[in-house]
Amino acid sequence: MAFEYDIETDIRYLEGMEIGIKKGREQERRRCILKMNDMKIKVSDIAHSYDITEQEVIEIIKQNAKK
Repeated sequence: MAFEYDIETDIRYLEGMEIGIKKGREQERRRCILKMNDMKIKVSDIAHSYDITEQEVIEIIKQNAKK
């Protein structure tokens, strides 16, 4: 008799998907912040757009400069 298991209902699978989605969203946010910075948009405007502090925007920009 064959054993069938729906992996998409597994709790570990669902947790992994959630983590992956969060990481993807964070990467996209960082990419957009860096692109806005390249477009010479003010740090204060970027921060306001993403509802984060100016310091957080500056940190993201600094981290990218190190690469």
